[in-house]
Amino acid sequence: MANKNETIYSYLFSGYDMTHITEFVLSLPNCELRNSAYNAKEAAALFDKIMDEIFNEYTGFRYCVIPISGGWDSRILLGAAMERLEKKQIKTYTFGIPGLQDYEIGKQIAKQFDLEHHLIDLSSIELKWNELLESVAIAPWTFVPDAFFNHLSYSRIASEKDIVLSGVRGGPLTGGHFSSAVTLKDAKDEFLARQQRQKALWLLPDNYDITGILPECKEDITIPYSKILDFGIRQSNCIASIVTPQKQWTKWGVDTGVTKNGTKVIAPYSHSAWAAYWLKVPDTLLLKQKLYRQMLAYKYPKLANMPSKYYYGYRYFDVRFLIKKCFLKADSLGIIKFPQITKIKTCMNNYLDYEAAFRKRDDYKVIMDTAFEYLNKNNVVPWLDLSKIKEDHMKNRKDYGVAFNILVGLALNLQNEEKEKTKD
Repeated sequence: MANKNETIYSYLFSGYDMTHITEFVLSLPNCELRNSAYNAKEAAALFDKIMDEIFNEYTGFRYCVIPISGGWDSRILLGAAMERLEKKQIKTYTFGIPGLQDYEIGKQIAKQFDLEHHLIDLSSIELKWNELLESVAIAPWTFVPDAFFNHLSYSRIASEKDIVLSGVRGGPLTGGHFSSAVTLKDAKDEFLARQQRQKALWLLPDNYDITGILPECKEDITIPYSKILDFGIRQSNCIASIVTPQKQWTKWGVDTGVTKNGTKVIAPYSHSAWAAYWLKVPDTLLLKQKLYRQMLAYKYPKLANMPSKYYYGYRYFDVRFLIKKCFLKADSLGIIKFPQITKIKTCMNNYLDYEAAFRKRDDYKVIMDTAFEYLNKNNVVPWLDLSKIKEDHMKNRKDYGVAFNILVGLALNLQNEEKEKTKD
């Protein structure tokens, strides 16, 4: 059991609590398939079997609601729904702000198939401290305000008479977080490097060694260490409560429970048979999600050929994608500095431009000031000069938007724990 300081340090580093691991992922789910060929046809057949099972079990709903974005997971689920339901039974939505890729691509997909689609413009949503506090009570010690935005979207679009198809864990199982790490040490080092939520500002005490924050992991396992860390820590403690009603993911299975307003959230990619299959897929077919993309092209060629955020809003063979890819690569290597790079990177954000939000929006400024006041009053991060950090950001000397989200989330979670204690 982690102490409070370890939880705080973990949160300051990653934006969620990495200090405990969910043991169920250590057991490989049972799988009926034997002598698998691991090709697109076989993967598609398994996917169809799972989706048939889901739609046979969950019936009588008014709408099947699908959050669609620029990635593969949501469009595959959309394809499955369109095969099994009339268009009038399907409702889609996208949240973000105009110009961001998830927002724009989701809109394009819905328009292409003439579906009822709802756009939630996050720039029009005013953040309030008490509402965020309620959100962390539902989704504690994870990303703020990500969980708030996700649950707000559910409540605005879906009702207790609807079901939601969530693409959670689609990417991680199919190679989206591919790792070639063999030893536990290498897996831990790589995992920590990926989990550092922002690098603009070191929020922990000087010289603090974050490597000791991860829980012990059994070394006699049949699943790669990288997947144990991803599923047992990140997917369980961070992602689950952001996109589903679960505070923590604790077992394989498609039923994740119901939201505050009574909507049932189904996660097809968490089906035990799907997990068992993909946990055995060879690395060569997981790299760049090769088999998964082949399955998408095999099942839904029209959806596969639509723009993707992985191609910066274009199709794979679009020359504009290749040009952007080259510019981003050159920028990362320090070869060139191109004025449009910042714009391209901003376009790839999932939610908002937080750098601008904390400088220009009154609600974000109030949230930041409230958090800083709480942290200073309770001496939570005495090694940080919050006034100087704020000044540097507001005067455009530094960009600390994501760091501010972490500090706001820290204050909210600590205040929520105080609130829960008073109830007891």
